[in-house]
Amino acid sequence: MNEDLFEGLHHISLITSSQRTLRLYEIMGFKKTLSIQNAYNKVVIMEGHGLTLEFLIDRHAPKKDRNLDTLGMRCFSLQMSDFKKVFRRIPCGGMFRDWEGQRYCYIRALDGQTIEMHE
Repeated sequence: MNEDLFEGLHHISLITSSQRTLRLYEIMGFKKTLSIQNAYNKVVIMEGHGLTLEFLIDRHAPKKDRNLDTLGMRCFSLQMSDFKKVFRRIPCGGMFRDWEGQRYCYIRALDGQTIEMHE
């Protein structure tokens, strides 16, 4: 199993309580590229410095603890080189589609960290 299954980081997902938080990332040089309001929260995608940040804005999210849905880093997402090969080899949950229709799935490391594997 010495083959490259992943090409690199796809994005980092963060939960924030307010869109005001995004100002800090703008000062750091990130630019807003997408904004979507869905049934649960507002999603804002920002790009800069070769990174993509996905913000889920939810004023009701609890402060950071061990729960995935608290403020702070939600998960990181790896870019797959071959979705079908990774999906067959790594036991992840169901396959989902993101805001733009691309496929992804989740796994949990032994310590509980969520890792998203993205097309």
